[in-house]
Amino acid sequence: MIDVHYSALTYIAYLSLFMEVVPPNFYAFVAGKGSAYLTIEVCLLILTTLFTEAVQNSVSAKF
Repeated sequence: MIDVHYSALTYIAYLSLFMEVVPPNFYAFVAGKGSAYLTIEVCLLILTTLFTEAVQNSVSAKF
């Protein structure tokens, strides 16, 4: 986790909002033709998170 004390709370709030918004047929879509699309999206999300964290750490190190 990032050293910011409120990052976990923000993540949990975002995760709970996502779980509330998921439509009922989403899981059927993932099991079918949407699994490749979802896998690509998750990989891109992880890469973006790593790059964002690196930038945030480098900026906070300068100040």
